[in-house]
Amino acid sequence: MSYDFGFCCFGRFESGLRSNNEHIFDLHTTSFLDAVGKSAEQFSRQLEIDVPLHRAQHGCDYVGPDGVLVNCFNTERMLPNDRVGDGRANKKGKPVFYGATLEKLAIQETRPWIGQHVSVAVYQLERPRRILDLTSPAFVPVTEVLHRSFGKGQSPVESVEYERAAWSDIAGAFATPVTRGDDPRDYLATQVLTELFRSQGFEGLAFRSSLNQCDADLDKVGYNVVLFDYENLLETSSKVVEILQLDLRYKSTLA
Repeated sequence: MSYDFGFCCFGRFESGLRSNNEHIFDLHTTSFLDAVGKSAEQFSRQLEIDVPLHRAQHGCDYVGPDGVLVNCFNTERMLPNDRVGDGRANKKGKPVFYGATLEKLAIQETRPWIGQHVSVAVYQLERPRRILDLTSPAFVPVTEVLHRSFGKGQSPVESVEYERAAWSDIAGAFATPVTRGDDPRDYLATQVLTELFRSQGFEGLAFRSSLNQCDADLDKVGYNVVLFDYENLLETSSKVVEILQLDLRYKSTLA
C-alpha cells in the first residue's frame, strides 16, 4: 500500500522548516509529516540483542605528565550527556546514543586524523528494540520523479514513486555527516522527523553511512544506529586505537 505524498517532497519540507517557525507548520509541512507517519510502519524492525553497538570518541585517558596511555575513557565519558550539541536525531542538550554495528565504521564516523588516539567501546542491548530501519530505501532521485511529473510525453508517475523518492531523501538526510560548523537549522528536518518517529513508538533508528556506497553490503561495511534510551546498555569491552592511515579517493567534477 502506498500513501499519497503528491508533490510533498523532503526538500520543500526542509526548506519550510528553515524559513518558518519550527513549531508552526505550514500546509505542506503538515501534509508531508502526515504521509511520512502513515507510511513509516513498512520500515519497522527489531534490533536484536546479539547486534553489537560500537561507539567511538576522540582521545583516551592518560596518566602523569609523560602522557603514557592507560585505557579507554570510562563509561560515563563514553556515553552521551546533556552537554551535547545539535545532531541529526537530537536537539542541543537532549542526548541520544549514536553508534555503529562495526568497529571500523564507528571510528570512521568520528572523522579522526592520522596519529590520533580514539577510544572505542562495545555495548549490548538488554532487550530487543523496535527501530525505524532506513538502511533499505533504494536511492530514487526526486528530480527525476518531478521531471516526469511535469515533462510532456513522459510516463505517468505513480504515487508509490513519490513515496519512494521521499523516503530515499529522508534516509540520505540522516546519513549526511554532521560538522561543527553546521548551522543548527540544518538539523531541523531530521530532528522533527525523529520526534515523529518517537511519538509512534519507535525506540531508535538505523541508517547507512555516507562514507560508503549506497549499495554496499551492510554485513561488510556496517550501518549507524541511534537509540533514544541508552541507560541500560551493557558495556562488554573497550580499547584504545591509534589511527595509522586514512583512505581518500576523489575525482574532478569538471569536464
